[in-house]
Amino acid sequence: LHQRLGAIYTRMAGDNSGLTWSRGRLRDFVRCCFAELGVQSPTEPQIYEVYSHFDPELRLGSLTPLESVCLSETLLRATFHAELAESEAVPTLSASAADHPTKLAERWVEDYVPLPVDGTVSIAYSTGVVIQFSEFTPLLQPLAVANAEHRERMLKTISSCQLLKDGLQTFQHFDSGSGYLAWPTEIMRFVLEIFHQEGYVPGSQ
Repeated sequence: LHQRLGAIYTRMAGDNSGLTWSRGRLRDFVRCCFAELGVQSPTEPQIYEVYSHFDPELRLGSLTPLESVCLSETLLRATFHAELAESEAVPTLSASAADHPTKLAERWVEDYVPLPVDGTVSIAYSTGVVIQFSEFTPLLQPLAVANAEHRERMLKTISSCQLLKDGLQTFQHFDSGSGYLAWPTEIMRFVLEIFHQEGYVPGSQ
């Protein structure tokens, strides 16, 4: 199986150094593996859930060739490791437009209830990313000082969820339709635009 998956990877990666999640290439690789094996592909959220175990720190959104092959093998093994009971309903996996990353983000923003900035020490996002704000305090202290005059206004903006709504609209402006932005150019342009729209001093890369 590894040889077959490796051949698919080589064909899709070509002369590139690897496949990235941000441009959808890892997702397409997994789907191609499933398709060539004649089985139904997992949805993008299901692929991402397993991918995040191979890249827990989300380092540049990429995996090595071996990690990519192991990602597909893990999804295949996890799909078929247990035999279903005859009476158990088999759900139909859908790769419909509802699974598109932008649609998922729209539903998340619509349902999200923002936590207050003051008193909130961490946030666990639905993607599995857990942020401990104290880890970033020294790094962002100069930026906080530069934007001190905007703090009260910003607290209200964050607490009303308006920042997320504005951010999603800005993302859609920069997105080519894939539902992903690539590091560094696209993500930096997106972040800088958010700061400029709100009238804040942007941070450095």
